[in-house]
Amino acid sequence: MLNVERLLFDSLRLVRWTFQDVGDQVPMHAHREGGEHISILVKGRVLCRGENWEFSLDTPGKIADFVPGQPHSFIAQEADTVVINVYKVNEGSDTEGFDDAF
Repeated sequence: MLNVERLLFDSLRLVRWTFQDVGDQVPMHAHREGGEHISILVKGRVLCRGENWEFSLDTPGKIADFVPGQPHSFIAQEADTVVINVYKVNEGSDTEGFDDAF
């Protein structure tokens, strides 16, 4: 089961994902608000996939930097994997919701 925690700090939105089990996933999605987004592996291992690519975040501190609007997904490769996502909140954007729930 995927646990999602959202925090908002002025112009940054942080989302912490905790993947409890191997195979837990965030389905393919893209972000609309400027698309400025990085994912940082805190613990465990996760596979990142796009339309014609994939790579592993397999070392704590490793960062994935996504191109604005780039579709991507995540699949846990270890139980208790934790990923922190950092988004820039653009002026006038919806700070409470996501276009994709992630």
